[in-house]
Amino acid sequence: MKLKKLTALVLTAVMAITLSACGGGAADNGTEKTQENTGTEITGDSNVGEGGEITFTYLELGDQGTGLEDFYREVVDDFNNNNKGTYAVDVEWMQGSSPDYNNKLRMLNAADQLPTIFDAGGEISLYNTLKNNGRLVDVKPYIDADPEWKARLEDDCIEQFIEDDGAIYMVPEAAMCPVGIFWNKDLFAKAGIESFPETWDEFWEACDTLQAAGITPLALQTAGSAWTSMIIATSYMSSSQEGIDFMNLSFPETYDTPEFREMMEVYVKLFQYCNPDAIGGDYSLAQNHFTNEEAAMMINGAWMMETLRDTNYSPEGFEQHVGFTTLPGKTVVYSWNQVGRVISASATEEEIEAAVEYMKTLSTKEHVIRYFELTGGYSSKVELPEETYNNLMPTMKEYADMFKDIDHVIPNYQTQWNSIILNEVFTTDLPALVQGSIDMDQFIQIMDDAVKQYEE
Repeated sequence: MKLKKLTALVLTAVMAITLSACGGGAADNGTEKTQENTGTEITGDSNVGEGGEITFTYLELGDQGTGLEDFYREVVDDFNNNNKGTYAVDVEWMQGSSPDYNNKLRMLNAADQLPTIFDAGGEISLYNTLKNNGRLVDVKPYIDADPEWKARLEDDCIEQFIEDDGAIYMVPEAAMCPVGIFWNKDLFAKAGIESFPETWDEFWEACDTLQAAGITPLALQTAGSAWTSMIIATSYMSSSQEGIDFMNLSFPETYDTPEFREMMEVYVKLFQYCNPDAIGGDYSLAQNHFTNEEAAMMINGAWMMETLRDTNYSPEGFEQHVGFTTLPGKTVVYSWNQVGRVISASATEEEIEAAVEYMKTLSTKEHVIRYFELTGGYSSKVELPEETYNNLMPTMKEYADMFKDIDHVIPNYQTQWNSIILNEVFTTDLPALVQGSIDMDQFIQIMDDAVKQYEE
């Protein structure tokens, strides 16, 4: 069968950043969870079942129309069916948001009842606490012992997950799911715009043209960690080398820099081009504006694809009129560690070995292809069958083709900035800045105060 190769994109110079999570790690990027729990509640107690079957626990968030839970349920079912009598994974599909998930992990850690597998990448401070207190398994020996598994994993991810002591605690991934921009081609056409802008000057010109035609250019939010607005601003900052260098800093010591100030001026400017309820609005509100054709553009990842053809979210046939592309400057946003599955050091040796076997299952060719179909997770090492490509919706085809044109991959700010900034400053002080209740100097001081508070 003829195969369509998704061109490998991650050049060494580009990937000077920190799997693929396709939506994980952000409390406000469309992955807030509403499904009911369907597994056993995690207590940290795994066991050996009848006939010597090793059962281990796994705490995972459900999803909201993103395809992630569908994918993981398929993998869990395959793993359990293929390993009957040997291994079994018992999953708790947790309700709530990423902060809820992280808070539960803190409670389980305090009670020494961590599940065997969980995600520690959504909040780097939590990951560092677990790592520094010996709560995580070094998986590097397991990876090195299985060359076939290692060959399926993304090389850049492996390299970036290696700690200073040579250990690897986050299990490297076999795919990535970068953030780009969805755009409504019909609304652009009504404004007389034939293609998506390639430069930032063209982007602002398009915003002005759309607005002059009575069309709201951007679907934005400030609630949560300001996902849909902050991604645009940080992408703009990364159009300069100074901005790239700043975005590559993990937990900056100060935000009082020329590039960050300029970025925040751009951030404020964005709110000239959005729906009036964006200030204080959450992700779902921004998504509703886009899917109801009340805004022409929205930042997000491929995990939002299914909502485009789900009539619970979008008008029938909406997916036929939506494009997906990079941000100006052929830029996408992605951090390998925005979700990082880890294995608890409290597990028994048998449970750890079983958990490793489960992680291997995630990276098999059939599952990587299925991962792409359901979530947009891209692997540079797996060719997408032509039949699979041809059956994709138009927007998803554009997403697949996008990988040939990426010049810059910048880190997700949520993995670079501390939790006080993301959860507190952005909740109260970011709207105040946009509304003019505080000025830029005051905002920068609040950011730097949050750095000091976090360090204490």
